[in-house]
Amino acid sequence: MKKLIAALFAAVLMSLGLVGFSTGSATAACPYTGCIPTSTSASGSVDGKFLTVTANVTTAGNDQPRGTVKITADRIGGKGFKSRGASVQAAADGVKLKLQRAGTWEITVTYVPTGNSVYSSSSTSFTVVIRRG
Repeated sequence: MKKLIAALFAAVLMSLGLVGFSTGSATAACPYTGCIPTSTSASGSVDGKFLTVTANVTTAGNDQPRGTVKITADRIGGKGFKSRGASVQAAADGVKLKLQRAGTWEITVTYVPTGNSVYSSSSTSFTVVIRRG
């Protein structure tokens, strides 16, 4: 009987010790939508009237975010507006925009994650000059 009481007492002390020495609460890596930051980079090359925009969306780690990339071209100082959408993988291969008017264009690339995704949206922009001549 003494051994049973001693074992029970030791078990109680051990469980109290484990609970008493817990240093923090348990947390999941990312239980909410939009909590993992992403980074969007883009570049463009001009070939006549066509602008080919290449976009890349990255995140910490080795997972590839899923979603769409919205590419918007807005002519600075005049009328003209173009918009295209593509999947993240297709944007890495390049998306063509036909810009018919000469001038300076501001290109905005915005990553939009799929619904209920753990990734957050991100965007970048750059300017390109279209010359006719």
